[in-house]
Amino acid sequence: MDLLPVFAPDDRAAYSNIAYILLAWALEERTGKDWETIVNENVLGPLGLTRTYHKTPDDFSVGAIPGNARTVGWSNQLGDEGP
Repeated sequence: MDLLPVFAPDDRAAYSNIAYILLAWALEERTGKDWETIVNENVLGPLGLTRTYHKTPDDFSVGAIPGNARTVGWSNQLGDEGP
């Protein structure tokens, strides 16, 4: 993939889905666990975040989504491309 830099080196930090994908793959390789399990065990569980999801929950009422959640793209599953 040939992409030009978004910012000059050492200019400023920027959010990057690609960086998070690479982090997830590296942690999966290192731990032998999938990303969802890693996040559940190390972040969500210890913090008691019982209503935080990796995928769209069956019950749309748990999210604060404007409009109809089924039509605004909130329920799209992006796989590794999701943040």
